[in-house]
Amino acid sequence: MINPKDIHPLTDFKRNTAKFLARFEKLGRPQILTVDGRPKMVLLTIAAFEKLTNELERSPLNAESTRLKEAADISDFAFKMNEQNIRRKFPSATEEEIQEQMNDFLKDSHHAEFERPISSERRRRILGK
Repeated sequence: MINPKDIHPLTDFKRNTAKFLARFEKLGRPQILTVDGRPKMVLLTIAAFEKLTNELERSPLNAESTRLKEAADISDFAFKMNEQNIRRKFPSATEEEIQEQMNDFLKDSHHAEFERPISSERRRRILGK
């Protein structure tokens, strides 16, 4: 829970930095700095920051997020490889024909959730074009 004594205007912090830092190190609690009465930043000790990042790294949500990113990377790699294969197999194909082949690949593969053509934006992101 946030202690109201740990909320300070940024201008006060600027004027009395040494005093704030001494208090901050003594208490060890995060300090919230405000601009125009709204929170803008949080000051943490290195120990508190390391504890927080370690907890986040060990979080089951972080592990799940990593697995989802790896799955997306594999999917994107398969997409790129398939496009390269289509381009080799049909060197004179138009972009529209290649797009149609890619959409068929997506429908027939484990990407069954793609019932509609893949967007050109996603295609550019995957291919890095």
